[in-house]
Amino acid sequence: RCIGVTPLCDGSTGQHTRRLEDNSFSAHAMRLREAQARALRRAGRIEREVRVRLSIGWRQIWAGDPLSARFTLQALLTDSPDLELPSQKSVAALQAALLIRSEIAHPLDQLAAAVDALDPDDPHLADAALLLSEHAIVAREPHWIEERSTRLESIAAALPRTDEQQLTAARFRMCIADATGTWDSFVSTARETYPAGVAALITARHGRYLALISNPAASVERWKLAIERGCQERLNFDAADWLYSLRTTHLLYGLPLQDANGAHRLAQVLRSEGSGSLLPEPYPAKERGLDRMRDQKWRDAYQALVECLWRSVVVADFRGELDAHELLGDLFLATGQGG
Repeated sequence: RCIGVTPLCDGSTGQHTRRLEDNSFSAHAMRLREAQARALRRAGRIEREVRVRLSIGWRQIWAGDPLSARFTLQALLTDSPDLELPSQKSVAALQAALLIRSEIAHPLDQLAAAVDALDPDDPHLADAALLLSEHAIVAREPHWIEERSTRLESIAAALPRTDEQQLTAARFRMCIADATGTWDSFVSTARETYPAGVAALITARHGRYLALISNPAASVERWKLAIERGCQERLNFDAADWLYSLRTTHLLYGLPLQDANGAHRLAQVLRSEGSGSLLPEPYPAKERGLDRMRDQKWRDAYQALVECLWRSVVVADFRGELDAHELLGDLFLATGQGG
């Protein structure tokens, strides 16, 4: 799933590309976008080319492909001195986003400054602001959100009323609720405001929040409700993650649990019944991270584990979040670098 993508050009090429993107042919669409960018360069329409490459770069970041995003950014930086100021700001935001996803323990201040500098009508303002918000929650640094909560809410409110964009709006508001502690008012209206699957995720994220503030009994009730709603919406993978999160909350706080393996068995049954997630993951980041750690490819391992941690937080996979922290600790111990 990608956000913040706007029509990039007139004519049939842009229309065909958007149809491919909307029908799960993103790899084919990316090739068309690249061809489109090269054609625009040959025609001397540099600003249009930059808009296309920015869209490509953001898709690559959200897809967990920082290497390709780095090549896209390099092509943009080649032309950035001659670009109009709004385009220069957009390129700077993409550069800051890539650093967050690829550089060990990179602070959020550069991305925050880049988001603050973007114009209100920048087509990738939502991309940059959401990445900042979610990584602020990942880093447990809520002040980045608190200082911008009004603007973040206005970005969320301006998103189209499609199911996908309402998921994006909910992701903004879950970050705001995490940072400001306003979960009660937010979650009370979720079922009437959002599609049922998104409402299930909001319930699970509330469970994560309650677990982190040491309210395990209430957290357990939220996990149970999220699992029920997730199963109803055929979000099998997400519901399985929430089952593991429920078990983790029980074990973490020493709550009575009659059958510690019951949740595991049920989660495996759910996954065997078919996929289903609000944030699909074709190539699981955790497995990629473990593979890179085995080969001592530390930079690649770090990138995969940061993606794993980010995704775990977004989809309320509490057990996955704790596992990612542990693996990052192993990586820092092996490399002598701190997080």
